[in-house]
Amino acid sequence: IQSSYKPKTVKRKIASLRAFFNNLVFEGLLDENPLVRINLRFREPFVLPKTIALSDVQKIFEVLYSELECKSLLSVNNYEVIIRDIAILELLFSTGIRISELCSLTVSDINLITGVVTIHGKGAKERLIYIGNKNVVVKVPPVAPPASNPIAVNVLGTKNIKIKHIKYPGKA
Repeated sequence: IQSSYKPKTVKRKIASLRAFFNNLVFEGLLDENPLVRINLRFREPFVLPKTIALSDVQKIFEVLYSELECKSLLSVNNYEVIIRDIAILELLFSTGIRISELCSLTVSDINLITGVVTIHGKGAKERLIYIGNKNVVVKVPPVAPPASNPIAVNVLGTKNIKIKHIKYPGKA
């Protein structure tokens, strides 16, 4: 069975069979689960996450900054959206934070003077990340919204951006 299926598939099939036999035992159709004694443990191959090519990242930034340079052609709303997108991407690439951490950032978490971002990560852990690229700090417009405001907001500026909207843009 291991030769014709991937390890995750085999584990899922075994779990299904165990659950099925446990149900048969519960219903009284079997005295014991025959899979209880079988210990099937095997390693799954470690799959590295896919990365974006540096040339693609450069193209993304080139497009965003070229749109930003045409400020006179943009509406105020579109200009703010482009600034938001640039800030999000610059933060992601310069700090390496997770998308979920970016979505939970508030204005009070970023100190533009020192270039320090306070990240509230998994398991209620807090860590400090320095923005390595000083251009990121320079490009963020000096706005003074309330400290509890989220950094990544939707187009209307009313709600925090959801993780799915950053991972899969264009999908609702």
